[in-house]
Amino acid sequence: MIGISLLLATALAVQEAPTLRAFTLIGIDGRRRECVDLAVSTSGQVHCAGEVALVGLDDLMAIVVTPADGAAANRPAGPQVFVLADGSRLHGRLVDGPRASRHVIADLGLGEPLQVPFDSLAAVRLSDAGSEAGEREWSARLSRRDTTRDFLIVLGPSGITALPGALEELSSTGWAFRFGQQMRRGEIDKLYAVVFAAGTSKAAPWSARVRMRDGDFVSASLVLADSGGARLRTSFSDELSIPWDRIDRIDLRSRRLEFLSDLTPVKVESRGYFGYAWPWRADQSLSGGPLRAGGQTFAKGLAVHARCVLSYELAEPFERLLASIGLDDSASGGNAVFRVRGDGKALFESGPVRAGDVARDIDVGLEGVRQLELEVDYGDGLDLGDRAIWGQARLMR
Repeated sequence: MIGISLLLATALAVQEAPTLRAFTLIGIDGRRRECVDLAVSTSGQVHCAGEVALVGLDDLMAIVVTPADGAAANRPAGPQVFVLADGSRLHGRLVDGPRASRHVIADLGLGEPLQVPFDSLAAVRLSDAGSEAGEREWSARLSRRDTTRDFLIVLGPSGITALPGALEELSSTGWAFRFGQQMRRGEIDKLYAVVFAAGTSKAAPWSARVRMRDGDFVSASLVLADSGGARLRTSFSDELSIPWDRIDRIDLRSRRLEFLSDLTPVKVESRGYFGYAWPWRADQSLSGGPLRAGGQTFAKGLAVHARCVLSYELAEPFERLLASIGLDDSASGGNAVFRVRGDGKALFESGPVRAGDVARDIDVGLEGVRQLELEVDYGDGLDLGDRAIWGQARLMR
């Protein structure tokens, strides 16, 4: 796993009435620490307003930014949506200018427009017209990208058409697309979206994910920062600067953690009260939205429907399993029981967990455990509404 490097300047410019920016540090064990004018040394030690080192970056799961007083509300930088191969999603707009072959020039509201290579892109949605058919088509194509072909999603008199081929040019005014041996060109206003071929290479895992106040987010392999904001090394820019006032939080991928949603269970048992086998989901709810339980939103986790048992083989020793458990906030009248077993032995049982309950933090010791089972069983009331969330379910080394 790529290590995290987060560098923040310790010296702040002297002002007559300095504005102190507040941060919340979330440890890998879930504990929180409030911090003012956060800084991190080159050795990866976190400092707050000149204090001695508090914690190392590998001991952190996230840094949450409190907007400065008077900070303006964030608005998307443009109507178009750029989805990167590394999972980043940014609003902006295409602009004209000199560009390299098979690149777009995008104004993302982050300083000068950027040249982004086609190989770094997963998709671009060009229309914000709100076409339901267009949105369905682009979402479906994006979720199962072809390995060799790009797809143009075109708005026509008869509806939406998805055309396979190879995109050669994309600008603010038009496009060029190769169909077999033929090259076609068209105006940008007839194009709803383009979904790029996935290829065979995989994007490097991110070490930090910056979530912005307008809902956009950027994955990065390296984060540098100063008192003005974060500077990211991404798949499409060696140095992308984002001011603190645009940042909501930075999620960090600690080398001490493995999220269960990043692992594949060796066995899944799913059977509802009436025999239906509900699918389980990683990092999203059963309906495909964010993971929300007990009034909290979780960036990572597992969503299941009772009764469900997920079994994992642990290839290395871990100290603890940590998670926040609860029923999906959209559940009505649910009642379920959460259990954890290690090598067949009971390690944890929640008792009844009901819809509307506050999410409950759990900390389960895993010394010597090689086979881990997470179970959600139905309680009273059959399995009605038993949509369960294992929020931030993670193994700690």
